[in-house]
Amino acid sequence: MGMYRALACAFGALVACSFTPSGDGSGGDDDAAVGDDAAGDDAAPGVDAVTPDAPATTDAAPPDAGCVETCSGDDAITCSGGTPMSERCDLGCSTTGGVHCRVMVPSNLPDASDLTGVTAGLTFAPAQDYYLLTDTGEIVYDVGGTRMTLRAAGGDVAGTRFRVVSDTLAVLAVDTFTLPATARVYGFGNRALIVLARNAITVGGEIDFSAGCFLGQTFTRACGGPGAGDGGTSAAVNGDGCAGGTGGSDGGNETGGAGGGFATAGGNGGGAPGKTTPAAAAITGCPGPALVPLLGGGGGGAGAPSGSSVGGGGGGALQLTSLTSVTLSAVSASDRATFFMAGAGGKGTFTTTRGGGGGGAGGAVLIEAPAVTVTSALFACGGGGGAGGRVTTLSSTTDRDGGWGRRDGMQAPGGVGDNMGGFGGAGGTPTAAAQNGAGNVDGTGGGGGGIGRVRVNNLAGAFTMPASARVTASYSSGQINLQ
Repeated sequence: MGMYRALACAFGALVACSFTPSGDGSGGDDDAAVGDDAAGDDAAPGVDAVTPDAPATTDAAPPDAGCVETCSGDDAITCSGGTPMSERCDLGCSTTGGVHCRVMVPSNLPDASDLTGVTAGLTFAPAQDYYLLTDTGEIVYDVGGTRMTLRAAGGDVAGTRFRVVSDTLAVLAVDTFTLPATARVYGFGNRALIVLARNAITVGGEIDFSAGCFLGQTFTRACGGPGAGDGGTSAAVNGDGCAGGTGGSDGGNETGGAGGGFATAGGNGGGAPGKTTPAAAAITGCPGPALVPLLGGGGGGAGAPSGSSVGGGGGGALQLTSLTSVTLSAVSASDRATFFMAGAGGKGTFTTTRGGGGGGAGGAVLIEAPAVTVTSALFACGGGGGAGGRVTTLSSTTDRDGGWGRRDGMQAPGGVGDNMGGFGGAGGTPTAAAQNGAGNVDGTGGGGGGIGRVRVNNLAGAFTMPASARVTASYSSGQINLQ
């Protein structure tokens, strides 16, 4: 994640509850009984007057005596001055730490306090491309070659708030978030992003946090998406991230890099006589199905230290959290909410003895709200293909690089190698593991990248994607965090 995904060159809260009385209290002190008057002047002569003992006084009852705080279904019953008060809880009632209405706690954050003072939403225009920098919170777009700003960089800006949480995570807090059909947001930066909204999040356009970036005026596939691992390069051959692929080797019979992993492992780099096969990393260091912590895919390993066959970057990570609702909509089957978090393919080389770079793994999408609605959506989190090895000008030149993770659910293709090298392995999908790079004699192929994850959390604790949705990732669902 060390490469900053430069943008300039691309141009050149909680639910409110009402209180209603549910009954009368018994409160107040009982009146103390008053004793009889003592016998006075009429007492018999020579007999002392006798004063009778006063009756015992009854102790005053506690103010809330007879009122018991408890949960009654989804109602919180609390006491005020001896009077029970009923509060309807939209997210349910809890007795842990005292009777109260439960509140939602966003994943990967301690609470929703980033929404304090937030008053404005973010609304994007149709048919417009936007560029969001996840390290600063800036959102810009281009109109006729002129750079325009939707949100300036910084913390509290125009009723919204941006905060860096850690080296790998940032949060953008808004009142609402609306991305209409035909609008597109590209994410750039080192940090995964949480969009936290007090009210509705609606997505009908596309959010692209896939691998790849511009460094100066040069595009490179080695950059990971926001929060993901970079692919290996000649300076550091191993891929970065939670399961970066091992880089290839120099010195005769050179090997291709392994693919990056995430929900599933990448493929190994191609083997060669007398060389250790570049192995895909174990995925034990990557987030599990709940996507805590929020990270993207691992980068693929480079082909060789002395070559130009870089590994593909991993796909980025995005979390959309609303305290009320998230809706993913569609105008048509081809125009629907889309999350493109694909890993990049490894790069091949014209050098006749070099191996191919491994593909990056797919990234992550976490959607959570009490109510989640999906009419149709595409989650493309497939792994990139490995590059072909030992490519010469006499062999294939256009297909030596591995492909990006695909939108159609098919495996990203591996690159082409010549007859002494090897083909790159195809990227992973939910139904097919990432393939190993092919090995022969010299300059073997890179391994394909593994797939990413998609998670949906709602109040019910389970969510089934509609048949109209396509998920090229490992999918799971669960319940929102409640306290």
